[in-house]
Amino acid sequence: MRRLSLLFSVFLLAGNSVAATIIDVDGTNVDFALDAGEKISVGDVLSLPENCFAKVTTVSGRRVSALLGTCADPSKIIPGIVANTVDVEEVEKNVKIDESKIEPLASTKESYFSIGLGLVFSPKAKMDFKYYSGATQLSGNAEFDFGSAISLNGEWSQFKKYSWNNGVLLSYVNMKLDKGTVALAGQSSSGTIADSDLSILTAAYAGKYRWHTFYLPVYAGLSNGILNSKDQFLKSVTTRVFVALGAGYVINDILNLETMLNVHTTYSAGGTYTSSSGTYTLVPEVGSLTYLQIVIKAIF
Repeated sequence: MRRLSLLFSVFLLAGNSVAATIIDVDGTNVDFALDAGEKISVGDVLSLPENCFAKVTTVSGRRVSALLGTCADPSKIIPGIVANTVDVEEVEKNVKIDESKIEPLASTKESYFSIGLGLVFSPKAKMDFKYYSGATQLSGNAEFDFGSAISLNGEWSQFKKYSWNNGVLLSYVNMKLDKGTVALAGQSSSGTIADSDLSILTAAYAGKYRWHTFYLPVYAGLSNGILNSKDQFLKSVTTRVFVALGAGYVINDILNLETMLNVHTTYSAGGTYTSSSGTYTLVPEVGSLTYLQIVIKAIF
């Protein structure tokens, strides 16, 4: 959190002041809501009780963020208090800014490019299908468990506070297929699967609503998953549509942390499956691949 140490010796109100109401206080970062019709600019100074002042750092519509100077009693700076702008030139004549006390403020960026490293937990794919034994049509299903994996992510996004932000995401993950279960003809067959892995390249819209240090990320796009396997049925499995929802936290100005629930639709061209009761032709329906993911993002 960035702190601005200000030593004030006078309190001068501007002739035409602008009113704003405090809606959130986080340490020395104060967020305001402007009154209807009011306008304010970055660099303007707001006067508060206890002979305190706050300097405007960002403006997004009627949402305003400002840095709080030293106060007689900062605990009295709470939501609901109305502040007014003061004459900046007059105040600066009597204000000393200690530059050595200025520290980086977490999340000052209004857009960013990031490179992320993620950990994928418990990927599981499920598919329903029709299968034929001669002229007879029946229903079956399959489940596949993958091992945990590392993902690589690149993203550009807007990042304004108290706003909806737009962006784009490109990600890649490779996960090993550990075991599978197929149910058909009244029988269930399961076991480990060797030498099979799924590689997924995803391009998606990256939207997020950001508050101050927390934000809600939403992703939607297309993925191209290829399952490398010697099995005829498995090697035709692909992924198509991708959606994700999660929660994000701004650690500081260069690191974000996200937890996500990711879902890909899956599809297979089908194939033949042989069990103890015979050989069947499989016609898959749309399935899903789901997994949890934690991503640490380096912000540029």
